[in-house]
Amino acid sequence: MASWSTRPVRGCLCGAALVLCTAGCGLSDQEAPNPVGPSSSSGIAQPSPPPATPVPAPAPAPQPPTPPSPDPEPVTGLVLRRLLTTAIEEEYRTGTIYAAVVVDYGTVSPFLESAARQSGHAATLGALFETRGWPVPANDWTLEGVVHFRNVPEACAGAAVAELRIASMYGGYLDDYNLPRDVRVTFGELREASLTKDLPPFLACAP
Repeated sequence: MASWSTRPVRGCLCGAALVLCTAGCGLSDQEAPNPVGPSSSSGIAQPSPPPATPVPAPAPAPQPPTPPSPDPEPVTGLVLRRLLTTAIEEEYRTGTIYAAVVVDYGTVSPFLESAARQSGHAATLGALFETRGWPVPANDWTLEGVVHFRNVPEACAGAAVAELRIASMYGGYLDDYNLPRDVRVTFGELREASLTKDLPPFLACAP
């Protein structure tokens, strides 16, 4: 009776007379397939390749500078006449306010001097009307139609505000309009007079 000898070979039972094997029985250890793969025979993972260096986007092309806007045409006609009318009306009104302070409180300084200067400013503007053949607007302001103050210091504060308003008016015209030369020079001189001659004494007597 034949004897059985058994030898385990990778999950197979082989005998002299009978072989009970599954696929792959009889392969030696050297011939056995490597389940990990040739690149991983050592069991150590291979390093990943370095990431690609991003290519920087090209810099935008420089834009050409914006050319300056051409100066507008000098104002004439109805626009210029409106500006001159607004200016002379403001000088009339301010001069009348100063005259009302003199009537209410006597010949107090600096209202007496400033009232005379406002009259001169209005005459300077009137000459610009006459140069262009336009009638000079009349002064329709009356003592009863302007503000009256409770005391001289309060009147000084109100006069300082009036002079700043006049200077701002002329400054706005000079900045916003391409004025004829004679009008530009006159507006600049009247603005300077308000800031340097009329405003300082009013600030000094204001509370």
